Formats: sequence, structure tokens, C-alpha cells
Amino acid sequence: MEMKDKVVVITGSSQGIGKAFAWELATRGAKVVLNGRNDEKLKQTYQAFRAAGFEGLAIQGDVAEPLSCEKIINKAVAAYGQVDYLVNNAALSSKLSAAEELSPTVYEQMFRVNCLGAIQMTVAGLPHLKQSKGGVLFISSLAAIHGIPEASAYSSSKMALTAFAQSLRLELKKQQVYVGVAYLGFVENDTQKVIFDEQGGIIQQPDHGFVKATPPSVIAPQLSQMLIRRKRYQYFSGMGKALVALQRLSPWLLEQTMSTIYRRRKAREA
Repeated sequence: MEMKDKVVVITGSSQGIGKAFAWELATRGAKVVLNGRNDEKLKQTYQAFRAAGFEGLAIQGDVAEPLSCEKIINKAVAAYGQVDYLVNNAALSSKLSAAEELSPTVYEQMFRVNCLGAIQMTVAGLPHLKQSKGGVLFISSLAAIHGIPEASAYSSSKMALTAFAQSLRLELKKQQVYVGVAYLGFVENDTQKVIFDEQGGIIQQPDHGFVKATPPSVIAPQLSQMLIRRKRYQYFSGMGKALVALQRLSPWLLEQTMSTIYRRRKAREA
């Protein structure tokens, strides 16, 4: 019960990894504030939490909107008097497509949620995180370690968060506020997850057919331990750890490896 009575706000927690992480923290005694854009999905998740006997709150809101970010934090504080941890999990992704094929709208929407949404939520929560000496955890991806071919919008929006987290950590060192970045590998998709197509239309998320994906239920306990131990960085897949090692030892070899993986995937798709 290391998280007992800790107030944790998790964005994008009505489904997928955010929901699994919220459930894991709730079993450890945390008061979890759920969030999502889709009100119906959020209500269903909240009802399941209440049925399990967990204490928490559900606040609908889009992190792409600054006022919505302030509303989420303010309602959490009004209910519990504090915020101990903020988990920036909400994110959008798109169909694998070459950069020249993606509409500027896709890039704009991806950055509004994946990058600016996390930044806006963090700025709104900082006064309370300073007071509680809590922390903020950014849920990132191996796409933030090295840009992935045909995922330029997602990769760049996630990579930008690393720089923000690094700056934030230095600024908050004296206040003893924790700042962490979790680099996830391929996680099994929620059956209701949707993504953008090349023009910004909404389509169903396809399976990661070219790589074995990890169930959210496996990742969630590892994320909890990262938060409890206040680890600055953690890589959650063998591929992610390999990318980091290659990046440090031989950037050239890393680029060649990424190129080879890309060519093989395109060959299988042909």
C-alpha cells in the first residue's frame, strides 16, 4: 500500500494502458482521478472502479484545451485537497505513413495532445505538486528514443517531451518534485482505440502485426514501481533498451538497424 491515500491524476485513463495503470494504483490504495475525452467510455470505466470498491473521481476533459487542463486539476484539488502525482498518458497516434503523405492537420493534432497537452496539464498541476513534493510522470514511447520511419508525427511529438522533462527536472530539483519519463514499447491495443489516417480522418487502430505487443496488465505494475521508486527514466521493452544502447555506442549502427527493420517490414507488407 505504498500509494495509500496519494491523489493521482491520470490523463487518458478511460481505456488502454492508462486504465490499467489507474487500476493498478487504485489496488495500492491511491485515490485515482480518471480522465478522458469520451464521456461515455469514462463513465463506464469509473463505474467499474466504483464497483471494485476503489476511491476516485472521473473528470471529462480534453488536454489539448488549456482551460480543460485547469478544470481537471482544480476539480481534483476541490475533491481531495491535493494532487500528489500527475501522469501524462493521453496521446494520439496515426496510421503508419510517410511524412509527405501526412496532412499538416495530423501533425497539429498530434502535437496539441501528445506534447502541448502534457505540458499544459503539468503547468496547471505544478503549484500543487510543489506543495505535496509529489511528481509528474510522462508516458512516452520507444519512438522518442529514435524517430521511427512512417511515424514522424508521433515520434517528434513524444521526443519533444523528453526535452521538456529534462528542463523541468532541473527547475524543480530544489522543490523535490519528481519528474520521470517512461519509454514504453509496443502495447496491446484497446479494442476501442482509434487513430488518424493520412488526412486526419478517424479509423480503427490496427494490430501491431509486425511485432509482439505487451498486455497493459503486464506494464501497469512496472509503471507503479517506477512511480513509487521515483525513477527518472525507464525502458519497458527489450527493443527500447537495445535502441538506447546502440544510440550510446554507435549512432551509425542504430540508424542502419532502424533502416533494416523498416525495409523488412515494407517487404512483408508488399
